Amino acid sequence: MSFRQSKRWFTRANMDYWTTLNRRPKQYT
Repeated sequence: MSFRQSKRWFTRANMDYWTTLNRRPKQYT
């Protein structure tokens, strides 16, 4: 896996992570 592909995958995974976090009740500050 090239660095560019890795960076793109990481960016998408990070966005999915924050989207999931925002869907949860805000009990984690």
